[in-house]
Amino acid sequence: MKDSNLPRVRDEAGEAERREALLREQPLLIGAEWAKVVCGEALQSRGSIDGGWPGTVPEARGRIAHALGQQLSARRWAALTPPELAAAASAAYHHARRAWQVASKQRRPSTATAATEARKPGC
Repeated sequence: MKDSNLPRVRDEAGEAERREALLREQPLLIGAEWAKVVCGEALQSRGSIDGGWPGTVPEARGRIAHALGQQLSARRWAALTPPELAAAASAAYHHARRAWQVASKQRRPSTATAATEARKPGC
């Protein structure tokens, strides 16, 4: 006799894997986009990317809750759990901060290359 639950179990396992992949990959993309926006704003207002990363962990949490909340809802998956939210927010925050630091170092040109460097796009 065949087990009629087998296809459903496989589907649930596949859905769990897709959810894990989403929760692993999307925070990095959200962090990268966040850094790009903040770098652009810094260049627009100050003309430079310098100093420490201006973003905050609560801001990362809000960005993650909003973006992943929409994505999970669109797939009709369960809402983020508190541990998932914390892990995703941490990943997004650290990824954005690292992108800011890299951009900050890349934008410290010598005087000879200042004009060329100033024309490069943000993060």
